[in-house]
Amino acid sequence: MKYLFVINSHITTLSAKAVIAHENIPHEDVIILTMRGAGIKDIDLKHVEFIYPHIVNPVPQTRNIFKSWKVLNEFDRFIDKITGGEKFYCYVNHNMARNTELMVNHPFCTGFSILEEGGAAYNTMDFFDKKYSRKRPSFWDLLGYRNRIRRRYFYRPDYDKVYAVTPKAFPGFRNKVVLKDVFSSDNIAYKEFDKARIIVFDGIIISGLIDMESFLIGMRKFIALSFTKNEDSIYYRFHPAQPPEERKRISDVLSCYDINFVQLPDEIVLEELIMVAKNLTMYFNFSTISIYANMLGHKCYSFSEILAGVSADYKKKIENLNATLKESSIQING
Repeated sequence: MKYLFVINSHITTLSAKAVIAHENIPHEDVIILTMRGAGIKDIDLKHVEFIYPHIVNPVPQTRNIFKSWKVLNEFDRFIDKITGGEKFYCYVNHNMARNTELMVNHPFCTGFSILEEGGAAYNTMDFFDKKYSRKRPSFWDLLGYRNRIRRRYFYRPDYDKVYAVTPKAFPGFRNKVVLKDVFSSDNIAYKEFDKARIIVFDGIIISGLIDMESFLIGMRKFIALSFTKNEDSIYYRFHPAQPPEERKRISDVLSCYDINFVQLPDEIVLEELIMVAKNLTMYFNFSTISIYANMLGHKCYSFSEILAGVSADYKKKIENLNATLKESSIQING
């Protein structure tokens, strides 16, 4: 039996590592399907690049059944190669991706469980029932993918277990396992950030939640309310999804202030930093990192209400944000 873990972020890496220890899974039977460069570096495990990423969907919805059959056959050859033709069990982040459905509905898959990936895990199942239609697949999907693409769920109700990083994750879900010792790191390099102040940017512009000009207006208000001249360095870190032109616009605004703003490199792993550094003060729009940082005793502030005051469209889009994410940070009001 092989155990397949889909990991695409540092939090799923931590979750997978904790599940392997919790379930006492033999390391030689673990296969890490890695995306976005994620990986478990301190344990000798087999890593395989998942060549069927979520973002660019290689499992198309098409009426060309020959194309579907080709994709399905290629996918099954990939699974057969990495598992050696053995039966396998899956640990996934969610069930929305069509490639995940091909995997968990594979005839050799014995079941699946769900790992906490981030903010989505703090919503109720009712939230997903309302948000996602769960429509039946088209005739062409059923025929082309041989009944392996089924109803549309974010979290399918036939999972075995959900694995949570914090007790608040997966509210109301059955068979919840709260993992222990997830947040532990011996990377002492991050000690230099003790008592640091860090702004964490996210992908709300590139995702279309707010336009660039509104964001920059809100950011200026946030800076005026939060920082003064002659302070110690204020660090900031971009989200990996933020493109170069977006980063430049934000950096240009920050450079206009008589404040020592210092950009942290993308290689800085915030999930590790908050484990090691003490007494951080962190500023977010909204980020799952704030849930974990708050749990670890750091001060967390949010400038989302400032942005909502600038953009009515953005304010409407965040109305249904889950309570745990909102409560993890103190709002800065301007």
